[in-house]
Amino acid sequence: MRAEPFALPDVRCSTGRSATPCCATRRICSASDTDRLLHNFRVNAGIPSSAKPYGGWEEPKGELRGHSVGHYLSACALMYASTGDRGRP
Repeated sequence: MRAEPFALPDVRCSTGRSATPCCATRRICSASDTDRLLHNFRVNAGIPSSAKPYGGWEEPKGELRGHSVGHYLSACALMYASTGDRGRP
């Protein structure tokens, strides 16, 4: 037996245990405030930002700022590739 790659749009997790993480990821991607996520990038680029930055890893003086934005972008891209759902109206 040999494993074969497949495209994300070829698989749908519509019920059962596999659907729960998919729904949670969709909710998180949809609920995230992009202005808040982009705050540090704008400030670092000299672009004004009136958004309240997220805390934790995204805290403006933290050494990991920007780290969770990469995870967010990956989650959004994978969600779109596997569902076609853009996550926002």
